[in-house]
Amino acid sequence: EIRKRDAEVLEISPSTPEKGRLYAAKYKLPFPYLCDPEDQARRNWHIEARKRGPGWYVTGLVLGMTAKPPANDYGAEGPAPGDIPSLLRDDDMGFFIVDRAGTIRYAYTGSYVEGQKPLQIRPIPANDEILRELDRVA
Repeated sequence: EIRKRDAEVLEISPSTPEKGRLYAAKYKLPFPYLCDPEDQARRNWHIEARKRGPGWYVTGLVLGMTAKPPANDYGAEGPAPGDIPSLLRDDDMGFFIVDRAGTIRYAYTGSYVEGQKPLQIRPIPANDEILRELDRVA
């Protein structure tokens, strides 16, 4: 339905190309997965990263080191030490509809997490909302 509206889905991730290839092999994505290891897109599109106190980072690190690891994109060995800063970063997600001229026609940004306890992951817009916005900006 998205392609019928002459649109395309792209994912931009702060992953390295090596991790991007691992991710693409593991998950058969129906759209291009673009790697941005310098995290330039996030900054250019003004997707914020919240600054937290040292206690927040220490708690996240301790929980991450002591919890049973869930299935993840890093394999059985877990993330490399160099990956830890980006995993601890409390940044926002961004979903945009951009026209061919590069004008943002729709933006959905904010924290990945909603609520306090229990924390809930905030989903990207549902397909029907995306399709409505594509029809609206056509």
